[in-house]
Amino acid sequence: MKFIHNVFLIGFGLFLSFSFGQNIRIVDALTGYPVQDVLVYNEMGGDSVTSDADGVVNLSLFSKEESVTFEHISYEDAKRAVAMLTSGKQVALYPDTQKLSEIVLSATRSKDEKKRVSKQVAILTDRVIVSQAPNTSAELLSEAPGIRVQRSQGGGGSPVIRGFEANRILLVIDGVRMNNAIYRSGHLHNAISIDPYALSRAEVIYGPSSVGYGSDALGGVVHYFTKEPRTGDAQPWRFFTANSFDTRHKHTMSHFDMTYSREKWASLTSVSYSDFGDVYMGNQRKHGYTEWGLVSEYSKNNREYYEDQVSRNPDKTLQRNTGYDQLDLLQKFVFQPNEENKWVMNLQYSSSSDIPRFDKLNERRDGDLRYATWYYGPQRRLLISPKYTFNSRHKFFDEGVITLAYQNIEESRVQRKFGSLLRESQLENLDVFSANADFSVAMDKREKLGYGFEFTHNKLHSIGFCETLVIDDNRIVDLQDYTIIPSRYPSKGSSYTTIASYADYKVDLNDKSTLNAGLRFTNTRLKAEWAEEALIDARLRKTQNESNALNASLGYIFRPNPEWEFRSLVASGFRSPNIDDIGKIREKQGILTIPNPQLKPEYAYTADIGVSHYFRQRTSFVQLNLFYTLLFDYIARQPYMLPLDDSTESNATITHMGDELETWANTNLGEATLKGMGFQWNAVLSKSITYSGHLNYTNGVINKDEVSVPSILPWQGSQRLLGKARRLQAQLSFVFAGQKNPEDYSKGGEDGLEETPLIDDTAIELDDQYAGAPAWSRFDFGLTYNLHVNTTLGVDLHNLLDTHYKEFASGISAPGRSLRLRLQYRF
Repeated sequence: MKFIHNVFLIGFGLFLSFSFGQNIRIVDALTGYPVQDVLVYNEMGGDSVTSDADGVVNLSLFSKEESVTFEHISYEDAKRAVAMLTSGKQVALYPDTQKLSEIVLSATRSKDEKKRVSKQVAILTDRVIVSQAPNTSAELLSEAPGIRVQRSQGGGGSPVIRGFEANRILLVIDGVRMNNAIYRSGHLHNAISIDPYALSRAEVIYGPSSVGYGSDALGGVVHYFTKEPRTGDAQPWRFFTANSFDTRHKHTMSHFDMTYSREKWASLTSVSYSDFGDVYMGNQRKHGYTEWGLVSEYSKNNREYYEDQVSRNPDKTLQRNTGYDQLDLLQKFVFQPNEENKWVMNLQYSSSSDIPRFDKLNERRDGDLRYATWYYGPQRRLLISPKYTFNSRHKFFDEGVITLAYQNIEESRVQRKFGSLLRESQLENLDVFSANADFSVAMDKREKLGYGFEFTHNKLHSIGFCETLVIDDNRIVDLQDYTIIPSRYPSKGSSYTTIASYADYKVDLNDKSTLNAGLRFTNTRLKAEWAEEALIDARLRKTQNESNALNASLGYIFRPNPEWEFRSLVASGFRSPNIDDIGKIREKQGILTIPNPQLKPEYAYTADIGVSHYFRQRTSFVQLNLFYTLLFDYIARQPYMLPLDDSTESNATITHMGDELETWANTNLGEATLKGMGFQWNAVLSKSITYSGHLNYTNGVINKDEVSVPSILPWQGSQRLLGKARRLQAQLSFVFAGQKNPEDYSKGGEDGLEETPLIDDTAIELDDQYAGAPAWSRFDFGLTYNLHVNTTLGVDLHNLLDTHYKEFASGISAPGRSLRLRLQYRF
């Protein structure tokens, strides 16, 4: 009887809880994590309840006939009918993008309010990442105002900020420098090795940021933050999957991540696989050049297949040899025994297939395709990074982060010419060790001091060799006659080491103004040695290069009222020549770049002014930014003679791998000036409609010769109209870029004038042969529908009018009209 009695009591209790209780859970719509301290109230405002640490709230206080509002300082308000909220149901709140953007994590290597930061900063939140679903992390950066992304092949994506590109922009992942000793000055595509679906946030700092980040941060810093699991989650297991398919280009992407949480530790496992098909260009040629970019011939050759003839392309708008695939892995472990201490182990791995270099495969000599194969071998990036974060009321610090990291990067370049069985390979293997210690202390409520130390060491092994193909019925069955050839970088090894310390000081002079000041000292050492059989320049055996740099910044922010903000900054930056600058051997378009061990660092001095006006409770704004940068000892390529070379009759050329080539090298050209403006806006027209956009202008010249510096596109911008209902979101985008005349191209070949329309092949000068980059514009449209609190469907129409164009300095035509389907599911 006692057993029956207990069963009856339990059953009756459950009946009461389902009948009269109405517990629901409030979660973040993007991460699925519970949201604490959400205020839930009825229309009259007389009754209210608040969600607990597990995001749970009981609605039994409200009648089923009324509606309730869910309100949280970091989320958009949501309104629901009580009758629709059955017990156990989840309510998903979307983060308020404007409020999230008020906190900056990377500008001074520590968290701070955006209103206290004198630098121009763009923040791409997790909501932007999830809603835009970019194919790569380089493509994601196009969402930030003023950033242009260059592509030379399908697996490309080189961001340009304020006219600076490649190793003049610093890439950072979770506090670890990605820039290394072989980041080149041309176009750099390493950003695609980061999985966009593994990111929680990305921040872009515009202008010199060497005080916080050291060398390379001339144009700015791109800081990627990957997802991190939470300890003590009320829901131990969480899963997220995302899939997309481009119906025209046959692009597929599949992502899956899994989080497991316990009281003091947590784990996140993330896997993404992307398979990118060949790219179709647009058909509508508003620029008037009917043949520009069309691919009439291509090579069927690859690593395993041999074909001695050029193949005809039945569809000239299909850019064959642009497809590739990539695997990205992320594993994070978090151990947090208390609120004051947290350890994180961060493991990342990325590996691609062979990536054909499309622009090289289209290169012609005497009217014929030159290369049968030209591809980057599998590009692999490994990161192992333990990090310790602590809070302590100590005399010298309140907070601290110690980050250690080991990176291994593998790159290779493989090429073979038509009519030859000789395959040439250049392989690079780079080990990078780094340690960062960042501390901050609040001296009082108005003052904050940050300081830290950094050590990096790069060890590079580079080799070049050629082999003869053994062919059996168009199949490559073997390689023989292994022979050493000049490697891309110093063949007997090289190293690149930096040691630095910095300090950053912020003080609120009063409630309306803040002063920022920073200082950094960096010592850089480079060593390189060439093997005798691989020498290009007989004067080279080994070289050592050491430099010191002292950088400073001073910024001031004035906020006369909540609607206006004025920002000013003067800052210096520097870039020490790395191994790619000093020791690279590379051929392009008949020009051979050779080592120059006498290269010196380049320095940048920038003045930056910004004005922002906010309205509608800071949900809308207009912003104007102006900058002026003066570069000293600017590094660029120019003709470079080898007086001891007798392989040709001219000191200006050299015989290399059977070809007579002009010799160029990186040199310090003196002063250069860059200046520009950026105007952006965000207008909340109504509760459901938002209009935003940006317009940017940049100009840059080398003062000595009054010629353009590379990577300068004068005008570019975008506009976006966003509409959203309860479950549906629609977006119409307009992206555009101005033209660039041939006389405004850089003379070192970085801008790729030969990739623009050919207008006179009999002319002697390149400026007369090519038309320069035509202006272009593109419309995109996207729909996102929240089918369920855990399920999102999306449809994207890219390049609605099927416009043909090339991004400035790109070697590949941009994708034409395509339809992409998306599915995201969280459970």
